[in-house]
Amino acid sequence: MNKKRYQELRNFIDESKYYHKDVANMIAINIACFSQKINKSKSNFTIDEASAICDGLDLSLIHISEPTRPERISY
Repeated sequence: MNKKRYQELRNFIDESKYYHKDVANMIAINIACFSQKINKSKSNFTIDEASAICDGLDLSLIHISEPTRPERISY
């Protein structure tokens, strides 16, 4: 499993005024389920959940869908 998949989202939440329980409430799931999803131990966020997180935190979907990738090197 890709443990870094939601790293940018976790970092954003940790640096913001929000707690994991706040984001869990935004998408109407319990905190245990949110924790499993953000830590990618059980399942991924659904499209509807990802969309609600983006709306609630004013983020782009890219922040929660892809890990940070190095820039391409041009030859």
